[in-house]
Amino acid sequence: MFNHDLINLLWQRLMTEPDSDKVIEELCRDHPEKRSELLQYVRSIPTLIHKRSAQASSNDPNRQSDECDSAPTDAKKWIQIGEVLAGRYHILERVAVGGMGIVYLAEQREPIRRRVAIKVIKPGMDSHQIVARFLQEQRLLGVMDHPNIAKIFDGGMTPSELPYFVMEFVPGLRFNDFCEREHLDL
Repeated sequence: MFNHDLINLLWQRLMTEPDSDKVIEELCRDHPEKRSELLQYVRSIPTLIHKRSAQASSNDPNRQSDECDSAPTDAKKWIQIGEVLAGRYHILERVAVGGMGIVYLAEQREPIRRRVAIKVIKPGMDSHQIVARFLQEQRLLGVMDHPNIAKIFDGGMTPSELPYFVMEFVPGLRFNDFCEREHLDL
């Protein structure tokens, strides 16, 4: 079993630095005994992903769901309302389910109090390709600075080892709902 705090720190650093060897060296500069644990974890990611993909083979990865209340295929892996993620994000509600992720509204209680959105890969959608796309999205959003793009605050792994990132919560209509309300065409 891996040190969950260390793994979360690794994922946070990988948001802005894609070179895992460089990140591991920096994280373990003062704690060389942790290096082998992080290397073992990074090497195990393809195996973990393959195992999860095999378990979720009954899911259709091409299915695009916008339903917020769609039934989970493995309820134990989904974040539950009322759960506390990373010791500081209190999950309030599920606000959206998309093709590869679930977005939750949460209240961050430390070090400051604010409402945030947490995007998590859907259980069963965590193939190597989807995880790579998810991390790319996280990295890109992390370096963008524009008033019309939600800011990224944090990232990590859920207790069931699904990657997530925490971003600014922007209340409003879903994109599809806005387009329908305004009768917009392509």
